Amino acid sequence: MKIVVAIALCGLAACAQQEDSFPKLASIEKQACPAPAIQTLVGADRSAALGYEYTPKRVIDPTTAVTRDYVRNRLNFRIDDQGYITGIFCG
Repeated sequence: MKIVVAIALCGLAACAQQEDSFPKLASIEKQACPAPAIQTLVGADRSAALGYEYTPKRVIDPTTAVTRDYVRNRLNFRIDDQGYITGIFCG
């Protein structure tokens, strides 16, 4: 019986340590989408969108299939067929 309890406690300890290694979803959701502040990137090359460090982000090319789900803190870059940013928005 003592062995079973010891194994169970070790298993719980391992789970507790792994949980801390993942980012907290609540803290990610609290980030404000920076789209209003970076409108100066409209007209820039697609590489500016790819290089912009933010998560969650998606770069939408003319042939990219996108879902219609709304994620308020997701940053979206719309790219035209010439490879330039035509729109930056949240959602």
